[in-house]
Amino acid sequence: MTPDELHLRVFLVALPHALPIHTGATTSFVLPGDSPNLGSFTTRITADIEDTISIDGDYLVSLKFRQFDTSSNSDAQIHKSLAAAANEIHYLPSRDDSHLPNLEGHVTVVEMVTNSLEKIEEDDDPFDRCLDCLIDFYRGIRATRNLRIPAVSRHTLWPFAFTLLKDGSGEIIEDWQLMSLGHANLSGASASPPASFEQLQNVHVGISRLRDGDPWMLYAERKIDAEQAFFVNGDYSATVVNSAIACEVLLLTALTTGLWESGTTPQEAADILSVREIGPLISGDLARIWGGNWDRNSSAPVKAWREDIAKKRNKIVHEGYRASEDEAAAAHSAMLGLDEFVSARLLAKIAKFPRTCMMAFGEPGIKRRGLWTRRMRDFWDVQAQSEGNWIKTYTAWRKEVDELLP
Repeated sequence: MTPDELHLRVFLVALPHALPIHTGATTSFVLPGDSPNLGSFTTRITADIEDTISIDGDYLVSLKFRQFDTSSNSDAQIHKSLAAAANEIHYLPSRDDSHLPNLEGHVTVVEMVTNSLEKIEEDDDPFDRCLDCLIDFYRGIRATRNLRIPAVSRHTLWPFAFTLLKDGSGEIIEDWQLMSLGHANLSGASASPPASFEQLQNVHVGISRLRDGDPWMLYAERKIDAEQAFFVNGDYSATVVNSAIACEVLLLTALTTGLWESGTTPQEAADILSVREIGPLISGDLARIWGGNWDRNSSAPVKAWREDIAKKRNKIVHEGYRASEDEAAAAHSAMLGLDEFVSARLLAKIAKFPRTCMMAFGEPGIKRRGLWTRRMRDFWDVQAQSEGNWIKTYTAWRKEVDELLP
């Protein structure tokens, strides 16, 4: 293979926090056996690294860290740091590990380089390969140096990176370009517009419901925790665990509110919940109350919950397993799928369980789904107003149930 046939893809990414490592520090990874078509070639990865590395059908990833002194970690300063790295700033190697620079007001930029075929295969993403090695480096430096710094992931990186393509001799094929990492987590940015006056009023309603222990609000809170972990924090293991918590809260809330509204006594409910395992409750009492297919093997949303959330959660909690981005995405998707399935089952029984549906969806939610019938309107205007606070009634009932559990 000639230098012109070998391609090196270069990426510049900005880390979410300054990493305590010297400017110019470089580390490399060899990933064997993944690219037999690359052939054999010896190359210098970056112009300021004297050592050459022999590539013999393997993927190689090189990470080089650069520190930039900035007045703040604003988006403008981060972009400026990336641009400075792209302009090949002066290389300042340091081998003295007796002290580290004060990293306050710094941005750490990582130059990630990997060899690549001219035609990128669908399952061969050079950026993902580099990111995997950066994630592993973070895991290693956190564990071996006991650093209390957040883990890194695609969603914690600044949402734009620089990239260029060059051949094995260092000649540029494609000059620097800006690329999106597929998220919008700019520093200090909010994905939502400011709350309106009506929305602020709803916030106070939500606070009241949370203080009263409304299980549907507690579920909404856990669901947001899972989405925050995935889309903002980029913590994929936390995404799976929080998705598992949200789903169990959802399932048990659907079960217990259904039991409560159907007139089940606290002792009868305690006998049901004493099983303590969610699986039998799903296939048994949830299916009995709400109807539909709750089988963990044949019901797609229930099966996805079991495979992509429950099992992965157990590996994380009991084995210290670290979930990947794809596994976190699958868990998030499974959580939304279960939410949709449970919602459909509740609404299918709205005539029999109007209180549970009102607690879960509210009048606006039921209207939005076209189910605010005359019967529901009459129920709400007349009967519901005479029954007092359902949330407090339910939570008092649930407290009795909990006291009876072994």
